[in-house]
Amino acid sequence: MKKFKFRLQRILDVRTVQEKVKFTLLGQERMKLEDEKYKLDLFEKESDSQIEQIRSEKQQPFTAWSQQANTGYLKRLDRVIEYQKSAVSNQEEAVTNARGSYVKAHRDTESLEIMHEKKLNDWKAETIREEGHALDEHGMRIHSSGDNR
Repeated sequence: MKKFKFRLQRILDVRTVQEKVKFTLLGQERMKLEDEKYKLDLFEKESDSQIEQIRSEKQQPFTAWSQQANTGYLKRLDRVIEYQKSAVSNQEEAVTNARGSYVKAHRDTESLEIMHEKKLNDWKAETIREEGHALDEHGMRIHSSGDNR
């Protein structure tokens, strides 16, 4: 009985490695996206905190310098928040691209795995058929020779 050999095994192995690499890259891009979202959340909380502080200061007498400093700080925070929103948007696009790349690699690997399973099942069926023929021949020889061991 001959051993099962899938002639595209090397290609399947390469594609499996490529799929794993792309899955890892997708995970890294997702982590970067979470980091960018976290930074954005921090900046937005700081802005909300600063606005609340300004409101509380308005109830008390304050100097023009304090108002000017707070306004300048809020403007800088707004610019940082806008920049961070664009960074989040860019990272979301990178995650989408990485996901697309992974899905394509997964489809390529999956198609070869399906071929591998089909070939393996065909080989198993052929092996069972050959064993059946061999057993039938052996039984016929025993029966025809009159040997009843």
